[in-house]
Amino acid sequence: MKKFLLCMFFIMLGLVNISCSPQLSFRDNGFFYYPSKQIFPAPHTTANIQWLTLYSTSGNKLAAQYWQQPEGLAKGLVVHFHGNAGNLSDTREKVDWLVDEGWELLLFDYSGYGLSEGRPSPLALREDGITALRKATELVKVQRRSHPEYQYVAIGTSMGGAVLTDTLAHTQGKTLTPQLLVIDSSFASYLEISRHVVTQTRLGRAFQWLISSFISDKTAPIHAIAHLDQVPKLYVHCQEDQLIPEHMSRALYQRAGGAKNYWSLPDCGHARSFTRDFPHYQQALKQVIQAPSIVGTELASSPLLLNGPLALNQLSSQ
Repeated sequence: MKKFLLCMFFIMLGLVNISCSPQLSFRDNGFFYYPSKQIFPAPHTTANIQWLTLYSTSGNKLAAQYWQQPEGLAKGLVVHFHGNAGNLSDTREKVDWLVDEGWELLLFDYSGYGLSEGRPSPLALREDGITALRKATELVKVQRRSHPEYQYVAIGTSMGGAVLTDTLAHTQGKTLTPQLLVIDSSFASYLEISRHVVTQTRLGRAFQWLISSFISDKTAPIHAIAHLDQVPKLYVHCQEDQLIPEHMSRALYQRAGGAKNYWSLPDCGHARSFTRDFPHYQQALKQVIQAPSIVGTELASSPLLLNGPLALNQLSSQ
């Protein structure tokens, strides 16, 4: 979610200029999205990286990557929903390290991001997310024919956590349900996060009353979370996040039902939780996704416990 503040600054400009631009419409969250078309080369990996084209029900062709392990060696699939900026090639660092741990990845770009067609909007992103989960379902079913233990995890980072939550709530009975949902550095309401960022300036505070005129909360995760009680959920937020205050993640966590845990992580900034800068947090996440049944237990309540001397023994007994 880099350049988020710059993106939100244009929201304030849009309050004055939106009527002059034929490319913008009210309540399409247009200023919320900050896509990039620049594709960065993938790092060296033992995985076979395949470019895929997904035909989204949004009407757009989406670019996606499937990072495939050698046959019979994969632990499971992680599908990643990235944030509001960049594209799959510069946001993959949040999850690409999992390939070294034996996981396969499904990365995709929303409409208007990277090599994907169209332009982003709240409903387009929902349809794109549904399409990605359908593809993940297809990949998991193929693997489970010969490897029934093959696992399935969905991770959403920043805005991706909001899109993933909304999307999953609209796929009930239509796709496989992930064995674990990881929501990293996210928020409960598009309106709330927009107001927070805009009101950091005097000009923004003067115009904040207009935000609801062009920011839609229709697909906000706060409306969807009640439909996901059956999915184990891990919420993660860095204490030093300067873009999305931690209380916004806590609000979503508190509304969630079913098995769940919340990690408040010190010493890291926005959406940096599981990058290579923090191997101890990566290690903790790795243990949770390998044993999703521990979510909701005391063991999974803290990375410190998972990194402790008894963690591996406790996990092996689950």
